[in-house]
Amino acid sequence: MLPVFAVVLGELLTGVYTPRYVLPAILGISVLVSLAVYRLDRSGPVVGVLLIGLLAVLWIGRIALSYRVTSDGARHQRAVLRYLAAESRSGLPLVIASPLDDLELTYEAARSGGLRFIYLADRSAALTRLGADSAEFGMLELARISPVKVRDYETFLASHRRFLAYQGSGRASWLEDQLRADHRRLTVIKRDERGVVFEVRRGV
Repeated sequence: MLPVFAVVLGELLTGVYTPRYVLPAILGISVLVSLAVYRLDRSGPVVGVLLIGLLAVLWIGRIALSYRVTSDGARHQRAVLRYLAAESRSGLPLVIASPLDDLELTYEAARSGGLRFIYLADRSAALTRLGADSAEFGMLELARISPVKVRDYETFLASHRRFLAYQGSGRASWLEDQLRADHRRLTVIKRDERGVVFEVRRGV
Protein backbone atom coordinates (compact mmCIF):
# COMPACT_ATOMS: atom_id res chain seq x y z
CA MET A 1 0.00 0.00 0.00
CA LEU A 2 3.02 2.33 0.19
CA PRO A 3 2.59 3.67 -3.38
CA VAL A 4 -1.04 4.58 -2.65
CA PHE A 5 -0.19 6.48 0.54
CA ALA A 6 2.84 8.18 -1.05
CA VAL A 7 0.89 9.43 -4.06
CA VAL A 8 -1.96 10.72 -1.88
CA LEU A 9 0.41 12.48 0.52
CA GLY A 10 2.43 13.89 -2.37
CA GLU A 11 -0.66 15.32 -4.02
CA LEU A 12 -2.16 16.73 -0.82
CA LEU A 13 0.90 17.96 1.08
CA THR A 14 4.06 18.49 -0.99
CA GLY A 15 3.04 18.30 -4.65
CA VAL A 16 6.08 16.08 -5.28
CA TYR A 17 6.27 12.33 -5.89
CA THR A 18 8.96 10.11 -7.38
CA PRO A 19 9.08 6.28 -7.45
CA ARG A 20 12.10 6.09 -5.15
CA TYR A 21 9.90 7.25 -2.27
CA VAL A 22 8.23 3.83 -2.23
CA LEU A 23 11.16 1.49 -2.92
CA PRO A 24 10.47 -0.50 0.29
CA ALA A 25 7.21 -1.63 -1.36
CA ILE A 26 9.39 -3.98 -3.45
CA LEU A 27 9.91 -6.08 -0.31
CA GLY A 28 6.20 -6.68 0.13
CA ILE A 29 5.61 -7.33 -3.58
CA SER A 30 8.51 -9.82 -3.65
CA VAL A 31 7.05 -11.73 -0.70
CA LEU A 32 3.59 -11.87 -2.34
CA VAL A 33 4.97 -13.03 -5.70
CA SER A 34 7.18 -15.68 -4.06
CA LEU A 35 4.29 -16.97 -1.99
CA ALA A 36 2.03 -17.11 -5.07
CA VAL A 37 4.66 -19.04 -7.07
CA TYR A 38 5.16 -21.46 -4.18
CA ARG A 39 1.41 -22.15 -4.01
CA LEU A 40 1.14 -22.63 -7.79
CA ASP A 41 4.35 -24.64 -8.21
CA ARG A 42 3.91 -27.45 -5.69
CA SER A 43 3.74 -30.15 -8.36
CA GLY A 44 6.93 -29.03 -10.15
CA PRO A 45 9.24 -26.10 -10.85
CA VAL A 46 7.57 -25.05 -14.11
CA VAL A 47 6.12 -21.75 -12.89
CA GLY A 48 9.31 -20.89 -10.99
CA VAL A 49 11.52 -21.54 -14.01
CA LEU A 50 9.24 -19.49 -16.26
CA LEU A 51 9.26 -16.66 -13.73
CA ILE A 52 13.06 -16.67 -13.53
CA GLY A 53 13.25 -16.55 -17.34
CA LEU A 54 10.76 -13.69 -17.50
CA LEU A 55 12.64 -11.70 -14.85
CA ALA A 56 15.94 -12.25 -16.69
CA VAL A 57 14.44 -10.95 -19.95
CA LEU A 58 12.95 -7.93 -18.18
CA TRP A 59 16.28 -7.22 -16.45
CA ILE A 60 18.26 -7.35 -19.69
CA GLY A 61 15.66 -5.17 -21.42
CA ARG A 62 15.79 -2.64 -18.59
CA ILE A 63 19.58 -2.42 -18.79
CA ALA A 64 19.43 -1.94 -22.56
CA LEU A 65 16.76 0.77 -22.22
CA SER A 66 18.72 2.58 -19.49
CA TYR A 67 21.86 2.53 -21.62
CA ARG A 68 19.97 3.93 -24.60
CA VAL A 69 18.31 6.69 -22.57
CA THR A 70 21.62 7.64 -20.94
CA SER A 71 23.46 7.68 -24.28
CA ASP A 72 20.72 9.73 -25.94
CA GLY A 73 20.75 12.18 -23.02
CA ALA A 74 24.52 12.63 -23.22
CA ARG A 75 24.37 13.23 -26.98
CA HIS A 76 21.58 15.74 -26.49
CA GLN A 77 23.53 17.68 -23.85
CA ARG A 78 26.65 17.77 -26.03
CA ALA A 79 24.48 19.16 -28.82
CA VAL A 80 23.09 21.79 -26.43
CA LEU A 81 26.65 22.77 -25.44
CA ARG A 82 27.49 23.36 -29.10
CA TYR A 83 24.19 25.23 -29.42
CA LEU A 84 25.13 27.57 -26.55
CA ALA A 85 28.80 27.98 -27.43
CA ALA A 86 28.21 30.59 -30.14
CA GLU A 87 26.16 32.80 -27.81
CA SER A 88 28.67 32.56 -24.97
CA ARG A 89 31.19 34.57 -27.02
CA SER A 90 29.28 37.72 -26.06
CA GLY A 91 30.89 37.50 -22.63
CA LEU A 92 27.52 37.82 -20.87
CA PRO A 93 26.74 35.47 -17.96
CA LEU A 94 24.79 32.42 -19.11
CA VAL A 95 21.94 31.38 -16.81
CA ILE A 96 20.30 27.97 -17.10
CA ALA A 97 16.60 28.02 -16.24
CA SER A 98 16.09 24.37 -15.25
CA PRO A 99 18.04 22.76 -12.39
CA LEU A 100 18.22 19.44 -14.28
CA ASP A 101 19.61 21.14 -17.39
CA ASP A 102 22.10 23.03 -15.24
CA LEU A 103 23.43 19.88 -13.58
CA GLU A 104 23.72 17.94 -16.85
CA LEU A 105 25.28 20.81 -18.79
CA THR A 106 27.72 21.65 -15.99
CA TYR A 107 28.84 18.02 -15.91
CA GLU A 108 29.33 17.85 -19.69
CA ALA A 109 31.06 21.25 -19.81
CA ALA A 110 33.44 20.29 -17.00
CA ARG A 111 34.56 17.22 -18.97
CA SER A 112 35.40 19.36 -22.00
CA GLY A 113 36.74 22.36 -20.07
CA GLY A 114 34.24 24.61 -21.79
CA LEU A 115 31.37 26.84 -20.76
CA ARG A 116 30.47 27.95 -17.23
CA PHE A 117 26.82 28.18 -16.26
CA ILE A 118 24.85 29.85 -13.48
CA TYR A 119 21.65 28.69 -11.85
CA LEU A 120 19.45 31.30 -10.15
CA ALA A 121 17.69 30.01 -7.05
CA ASP A 122 14.55 31.44 -5.49
CA ARG A 123 12.55 29.07 -3.31
CA SER A 124 9.62 31.48 -3.02
CA ALA A 125 9.30 31.92 -6.80
CA ALA A 126 9.57 28.17 -7.41
CA LEU A 127 6.94 27.42 -4.78
CA THR A 128 4.57 30.06 -6.19
CA ARG A 129 4.95 29.19 -9.87
CA LEU A 130 5.69 25.44 -9.80
CA GLY A 131 4.11 24.41 -6.51
CA ALA A 132 7.34 22.92 -5.08
CA ASP A 133 10.73 24.20 -3.97
CA SER A 134 12.59 20.92 -3.38
CA ALA A 135 14.78 21.42 -6.48
CA GLU A 136 15.75 24.90 -5.29
CA PHE A 137 16.66 23.59 -1.85
CA GLY A 138 18.70 20.80 -3.43
CA MET A 139 20.61 23.18 -5.71
CA LEU A 140 21.45 25.53 -2.83
CA GLU A 141 22.77 22.65 -0.73
CA LEU A 142 24.69 21.14 -3.66
CA ALA A 143 26.44 24.46 -4.32
CA ARG A 144 28.05 24.22 -0.86
CA ILE A 145 29.96 21.05 -1.72
CA SER A 146 30.41 21.13 -5.50
CA PRO A 147 31.53 23.46 -8.33
CA VAL A 148 27.91 24.07 -9.39
CA LYS A 149 27.39 27.85 -9.53
CA VAL A 150 24.15 28.80 -7.80
CA ARG A 151 23.28 32.45 -7.18
CA ASP A 152 20.40 34.09 -5.37
CA TYR A 153 17.89 35.35 -7.92
CA GLU A 154 17.26 38.79 -6.42
CA THR A 155 20.94 39.46 -5.73
CA PHE A 156 21.94 38.44 -9.25
CA LEU A 157 19.30 40.67 -10.87
CA ALA A 158 20.38 43.63 -8.78
CA SER A 159 24.00 43.32 -9.96
CA HIS A 160 23.48 42.41 -13.65
CA ARG A 161 21.80 44.68 -16.18
CA ARG A 162 22.19 42.11 -18.99
CA PHE A 163 22.65 38.36 -19.18
CA LEU A 164 21.68 35.35 -21.27
CA ALA A 165 19.19 32.69 -20.19
CA TYR A 166 18.66 29.23 -21.67
CA GLN A 167 15.35 27.39 -21.31
CA GLY A 168 15.59 23.75 -22.39
CA SER A 169 12.79 22.22 -24.42
CA GLY A 170 10.32 20.35 -22.23
CA ARG A 171 11.87 21.41 -18.91
CA ALA A 172 9.73 23.05 -16.24
CA SER A 173 11.05 26.36 -14.89
CA TRP A 174 9.75 29.40 -13.08
CA LEU A 175 12.48 31.75 -14.38
CA GLU A 176 10.93 33.17 -17.56
CA ASP A 177 7.60 34.07 -15.94
CA GLN A 178 9.35 35.59 -12.92
CA LEU A 179 11.65 37.71 -15.09
CA ARG A 180 8.68 39.12 -16.97
CA ALA A 181 6.86 39.79 -13.69
CA ASP A 182 9.95 41.67 -12.51
CA HIS A 183 9.85 43.89 -15.62
CA ARG A 184 12.89 42.43 -17.37
CA ARG A 185 12.90 42.61 -21.17
CA LEU A 186 13.41 39.20 -22.79
CA THR A 187 14.59 39.06 -26.40
CA VAL A 188 14.75 35.70 -28.17
CA ILE A 189 18.20 35.21 -29.71
CA LYS A 190 17.92 31.58 -30.79
CA ARG A 191 15.14 29.01 -30.77
CA ASP A 192 14.90 25.45 -32.08
CA GLU A 193 14.07 21.94 -30.87
CA ARG A 194 16.86 22.12 -28.26
CA GLY A 195 15.31 25.11 -26.49
CA VAL A 196 15.47 28.88 -26.50
CA VAL A 197 18.15 31.44 -25.58
CA PHE A 198 16.99 34.82 -24.27
CA GLU A 199 18.88 38.01 -23.76
CA VAL A 200 17.60 39.55 -20.54
CA ARG A 201 17.80 43.30 -19.98
CA ARG A 202 16.72 45.54 -17.17
CA GLY A 203 13.63 47.57 -18.00
CA VAL A 204 10.47 46.91 -19.98
